[in-house]
This record gives sequence, structure tokens and C-alpha cells, in this order.
Amino acid sequence: MKYSITIRIAIVALWLNVPGLIHAQIARLDLKHGTYVNASISCTASPFAAMRSWDGIGFSGPHSSRCMSRVLGHKGNHFKISTSCSAVGDGTPSPAGQIDIEKLSLIRLSNVDFVVSEGAKPKTTYRWCTANTGLGNFKGSK
Repeated sequence: MKYSITIRIAIVALWLNVPGLIHAQIARLDLKHGTYVNASISCTASPFAAMRSWDGIGFSGPHSSRCMSRVLGHKGNHFKISTSCSAVGDGTPSPAGQIDIEKLSLIRLSNVDFVVSEGAKPKTTYRWCTANTGLGNFKGSK
């Protein structure tokens, strides 16, 4: 009986701290919220495929939303990230409850630019684009 009360208290304490742990992991990225574009392309001429959105919770793209990114590990400004998205770009839930998961490596250069590498794909540098660059039609959804 004594141990079950201790275990219950520990479970409740852990449960209450889980949101704080998740937030602490993502907060370490310290990126400005908004749309990021492949740095080799002008913000005003960027195709959707060259964009990512960061809302402080997750990275999303023009074909994904309701995304949550988790820091799997980091060393300095090098991060291993897993992002899961449960909806398509317009917010419609993914078919049959399907959740898309993307794993990537990110090097944070500053709070407005970073480098991403995904598997065998070449590394891509992204930079933040201001709201007045005509990118209003692409907004990452929560």
C-alpha cells in the first residue's frame, strides 16, 4: 500500500511536468516563428516546395499541418528532430488517421536561418522571410 501511494504521486508529478518537458525541448531551437524559404531562392519568388513554416511547436509545409516537432537530441546548435503531422496543408485530417513522420538534422545558424539535412538529400539552408514578402498564402497550421 505504501509503495502504491508513492508510485501514484510519482506518476501524477511526471504527468504534470510532461508539457513542460516537451516545451523545453522545442524552446531550445529558438527560431523566429514564420515562413522559412530555401536561401538560394528569393522570398518573393519561392515555390511552395522550397518553404517550411515554424510555429514554435512544429515544422510544417504546404502539404502538411497540425505538426509537432520533437528534439531527439542535440549538441550545441546541431539538432536531431522528428516531426509528426496529422493533417494535410489545408487542415483536413490525414486519410485514415495516418500520421506522417519526418526525421531530419538541423543546424541552427541564428534565430532566422538554419541548415537541414534529410537522409541522402543535399543540405538545404533556409532563411526567415518577413510577412510583407507576399507569402501570405502559405501559413503553417497548428
